[in-house]
Order: sequence, then C-alpha cells, then structure tokens
Amino acid sequence: MYFENNVIINFLYREEPDNKDDSCWRMFTGSEDDDYANDPQNIKMVKVGYLLDKDPGLLEPLKNGYNAAYERDNEKTKWKKIEDWMPGE
Repeated sequence: MYFENNVIINFLYREEPDNKDDSCWRMFTGSEDDDYANDPQNIKMVKVGYLLDKDPGLLEPLKNGYNAAYERDNEKTKWKKIEDWMPGE
C-alpha cells in the first residue's frame, strides 16, 4: 500500500464487518503472496481519507456494497469488478 516505496493498491474487496469500526474493505497491491497476506503483523488500519488523498481513483470502488472485489493494472487504469469473486477466496 502507500506505506512503503509508494506502492499502490491494485486489488481490493469488501466483506461483512469484523466489528463496528470495520469498514470491511481489504486492500492489497496485488503482488502479495498468501503468507504475507495472512500474517496479522502485515495488517494496517488506515483512514479512508488518507488513502483517497493518495489515490482519488479509489473512490469509485469504495462506493460499492459488501461482497464485491475490484482490480486494476495500475493507478492510471479503470477499476474492473471481479464478477466471479466470492468472500473467503
């Protein structure tokens, strides 16, 4: 994400909330392997406004509801909804 080496978010999904403060969005660069993505030490809670300041293009997918996933090739390309994505995949 935007924490190290200015890498951008290219994959995100929204699932049901874990708690009342959970936006339910999970965001990735798209290059993480399963070990990295499943390590709780690699999870960071970030205010959405901070992310939108860094990448206003995130606004479009963030408008959508639960159980949705989106991807893009880079921050200059449009988001594509992943039609066959299911929560927990």
